[in-house]
Amino acid sequence: MLYTKGEKWTWNDVFQEYSEASLKLYSYQDERGKYQLVSVDNPGGGGYRYSLGMGEKMPANGFRMPKETALKWLEEGVLVVEKGKVPRRKQYIGEGVRCRDIWTDISGSVQKNYPTQKPEALLERIIKASSNEGDLVLDCFCGSSTTAAVAEKLNRRWIACDLGRFAIHTTRKRLLGIPNVKPFVVQNLGKYERHAWLQAEFDNPESRIALEKSYRKFICDLYHANPLEGYLWLHGVKAGRMIHVGSVEAPVTLEDVKQTIIEFWRMVGKETTIQHNGIDFLGWEFAFEINERLNNSPKPTKWM
Repeated sequence: MLYTKGEKWTWNDVFQEYSEASLKLYSYQDERGKYQLVSVDNPGGGGYRYSLGMGEKMPANGFRMPKETALKWLEEGVLVVEKGKVPRRKQYIGEGVRCRDIWTDISGSVQKNYPTQKPEALLERIIKASSNEGDLVLDCFCGSSTTAAVAEKLNRRWIACDLGRFAIHTTRKRLLGIPNVKPFVVQNLGKYERHAWLQAEFDNPESRIALEKSYRKFICDLYHANPLEGYLWLHGVKAGRMIHVGSVEAPVTLEDVKQTIIEFWRMVGKETTIQHNGIDFLGWEFAFEINERLNNSPKPTKWM
């Protein structure tokens, strides 16, 4: 949750924002209302060490509050002390809690057959805490589209990307299921779109060779690699690894890989200033038969 400068707020505001996900934690009740029992252990270590004289167990890292505070809580009936157990404090609904590093009050998920899918309540908390309405949310690995769906419901703009067609289909279907969803576009970056981009990006090259050279230099720059001159299949170098940049209009084939490796071995010993640690293959697409070679390839080879 974000607040503008000068706006008055309390931790109770923060608590109320997320109370629906937290209510089940408040399973105890007394005359003051519902409460949960929370730790008084100091998570950072080096806490206060003392005895309350009630047979309690010392917290592993010491108490997080001084003894005077503990005695005051005892008098107020807020501190629960049992023989042989670590004391705990009553935390009532409405007190408010600072959000810590570990969130245990969020559960539940709309299963879309993605093992790493996150619950909407988690993305709701993250998006509310890090953006305002109308801001742009980007998810480069959208999967089942939880981020995009929550961003849409929270009146944020969004961009969702994924290489998997099933993920894009799932995202489209999920977004269309949101009441009053705003219009959106499904954009596929296919061969024709890439070709159009290539023609528009590089102004009137003198020849096809010059066009491909400019394109490969551009990709090397994006990959933070240094372009390599004088080779047909090796186009750059980064951190001692050779770079092969695949064509815009065609997938990287097994023959491309073989020729690149042949040229790589011919290079060894000639470029003494470069440490040869392997080859990174960069491509828009890869031929189907490369998958078998990928599974059997040595570790120094990367495919992207």
